[in-house]
Amino acid sequence: MNKFIYILLWLSIGSFSTFAQHVYNEVQEVTTLDKVFSKGNFTSFYKGQSGKFTLVVRNLNTGGSYEIEDPQLNTIVSDQLFIAGTISSRYLILNTETLKTDTLSDVRSLEFLEKRKQILYSCKKTGAYYIWNLKSGSKERLSAMVNYRISPDEQRIIYQDATKEVYSYNLDTKKRYKVGISSENLKDMVWDASSEKVYFVSRNVESYQVSSFDSERNTISEILKFDLKGCKVDLDIKNLHLYNNRWLAVAVLDDDIKLTETGPEVWLGISNGITSHIKSRKHFMPQMVLVDLKEKKVQNFFRKGTVNSFVIGRESPFVLIYDRLKKEDFTKHFPDVEMEVYGLEKNAVNSSIPVISGDLDRFVGAYNSNRIYYFKDKAWWMLDMRLNKTVNITKDLDGVFFKDYDEYCEIDCGPAGRLIITEDPDIVYLTDVFDIWEYNVKKGSAVRITSGREQGRRYSFAVSNFNFYSHPWQYQRASILRSGKKNLLKYVNLNDFSEGICILNSNNRVVEQIADGLGNVSEVRFDETAIVYKEESFNLPPRIVYLNPESKKRNVLYNSNRADTLAAQSKVELYRSVLNNNGTGGAVIRYPLNFDPQKKYPAVVLVYEKKTPYINRYQNLSDPTGAGFNYRSYINDGYFVIEPDIHYKIGNPGYSATESVNAVLDEVIKKYPIDENRLGLTGHSFGGYETNFIITQTNRFKAAVSSAGISDPSAWYLTMNWNTMRSEFWRFEDQSFRIKDGLFQNPDLYIANSPIFNSTQINTPLLIWTGKKDYHVNWSQSVSMFLALKRQNKTVNLLLYPDEAHVLSNFDNKVDAAVKVKQWFDFYLKGRAEPVWLN
Repeated sequence: MNKFIYILLWLSIGSFSTFAQHVYNEVQEVTTLDKVFSKGNFTSFYKGQSGKFTLVVRNLNTGGSYEIEDPQLNTIVSDQLFIAGTISSRYLILNTETLKTDTLSDVRSLEFLEKRKQILYSCKKTGAYYIWNLKSGSKERLSAMVNYRISPDEQRIIYQDATKEVYSYNLDTKKRYKVGISSENLKDMVWDASSEKVYFVSRNVESYQVSSFDSERNTISEILKFDLKGCKVDLDIKNLHLYNNRWLAVAVLDDDIKLTETGPEVWLGISNGITSHIKSRKHFMPQMVLVDLKEKKVQNFFRKGTVNSFVIGRESPFVLIYDRLKKEDFTKHFPDVEMEVYGLEKNAVNSSIPVISGDLDRFVGAYNSNRIYYFKDKAWWMLDMRLNKTVNITKDLDGVFFKDYDEYCEIDCGPAGRLIITEDPDIVYLTDVFDIWEYNVKKGSAVRITSGREQGRRYSFAVSNFNFYSHPWQYQRASILRSGKKNLLKYVNLNDFSEGICILNSNNRVVEQIADGLGNVSEVRFDETAIVYKEESFNLPPRIVYLNPESKKRNVLYNSNRADTLAAQSKVELYRSVLNNNGTGGAVIRYPLNFDPQKKYPAVVLVYEKKTPYINRYQNLSDPTGAGFNYRSYINDGYFVIEPDIHYKIGNPGYSATESVNAVLDEVIKKYPIDENRLGLTGHSFGGYETNFIITQTNRFKAAVSSAGISDPSAWYLTMNWNTMRSEFWRFEDQSFRIKDGLFQNPDLYIANSPIFNSTQINTPLLIWTGKKDYHVNWSQSVSMFLALKRQNKTVNLLLYPDEAHVLSNFDNKVDAAVKVKQWFDFYLKGRAEPVWLN
């Protein structure tokens, strides 16, 4: 049921004269792209509002569509087939060639067998399994299965039945064979790549046993038995997996059953991290045992008392080993890691990788080669694990491959973009601050394939170009760029942050311009003959657009939020500072609706980091937002909203924010009809800190609102984040605060940039709000700011929302915050009646 809350905003000038009404509700519509399929003839996308979603399947040729209510968020496509399920356990199967549809009801689980064009599903009510042949329409009921694995060639199923007996079933011959294995203690099973053998790991009374089943001969053989000390096999977290058709990876856990201790928690100063948390991680973090099926040997990598992690390439005879807690450092957002490269063929440590950041974007393991790539010292490096040879692959390239435009670079330079591996193991792609480079590993040379540096653009690959692979022992989900096909590129024009789309012909490296001057393109799907993207802007609710790459013609498939007719009337400008000729000074200027250049308007300044790159984001009028501020409700009621970029000097975040805001405001007030005596300031999270500090340095704001912000850096520095069980050191020395020095290295900087220690200078009325379960920015920071101002008899008020965290989630609380914040600004900037809740 939709909730409508009508907010009556009263304007009192002598006597009552004007009445304005604003509606917040939960009916804003969201859209999400799904796929482009069937040779570019069909697309699918989700639309929804008030928590209810519909999956739309659209024929791009005829315009016909199918709609599926309450869909699951995963679909299956194959040639001319599209399969989608609903939360009510119903599935629709569409043949995009014949346009025939079939349905399945009461489905508990479903798996599509690509090679056979068949569906394996189970019935929710009975638990029975069926094979449905989509070509013939026939359905075959299978024996009851509790646990099963399908062979890679999809000809056989190995499974346990309800009695836990193990069987092999041939889907072609319809014959079933009982596998003579003790199934009661079976841990897991896995097929080899050839579909000829199944490997089992089971637990006997005295040891673990590895066995194999020959699916052609229907015979079982014992391979070996092994004992484990200090650990036990646990395949619930990570499934049994076979690498390179030789090494069987078995997950193990510490066998120490003593999880809890009586008495107080013991935190040891010598621990890397919080002692009790480390103990928990050591117990629940799986480590690895590898079974060499060729040599019939076991390599136990378990190390008691460590939190070792392991990475294996899908086709590589090397294991990367690292302990995430070994270099745990609360002063870094991503603690460093040090990796050993263990050669499985030599059974020895082959090499090591220099200490690198634990940031996932700085390490890429090639799934199809013996190479790994890592980012260090502003460059990309390649290690050939077989040759034990390391090469700096960006050293001689005429590009900047680190974020030189980011102030963080003075502390730690991150990569401009993630290195991309492809299906061709000898080709990788690199991204500099503007362009994409193709690097040939064998030749040791690279070619820049885009011209972003000259065009003022930043290029990147669209996600739809990638295949994704997932296996238990990888650093993160592997994304592999498809080779030998056209690929889609996106770019951002840095002069106005509009976006565009290009096609890269990977054979001759030709980049073809397809579309330019778009708004924010957050999602895009590509099937060579069709491009479908989601576009939005400040004056354009999100829409789904079909673009023909040959004709360049566009067709809007769906417009969301059509009731928001006022969006088209929004006027927004990107302001560039005349004082900063290097382009660093800027702001988003949002005009009041029905703007009259002869009038002077109040303005609210919204602060948080850099705002100009997000100028083309849409904001629904009816959304109160989890941060309590929707600029649409202000511009609709006669306000300017100004969103300046903050430019930081390392060591002085508060003063940097003040200087950036004041510099932009000084210019903006001269150019736009803004009443400098009616300025408000607001920010959330780090923007809340910036708000708290700025009002200690200037009295130009007549009212301010700070939400979930920091007030005392020295106290927050010494605060634990109870969600992550890490201290907040890193936020100051490595991230958002950009102070770099620790509290005890340079305490003066923490005091100088502290809103509380400068609060005697505050004369601006301040409204503060936070959630009482906020541990992202501990809610005590808001309480401290309130108490500091209250003790000095300053004008301050605090809203505490029970059961809310860093961002409000309850709709009524969102509305309450949005209403009270608006009333606060109306009272001080428009002279409207004092809100009742202030009495």
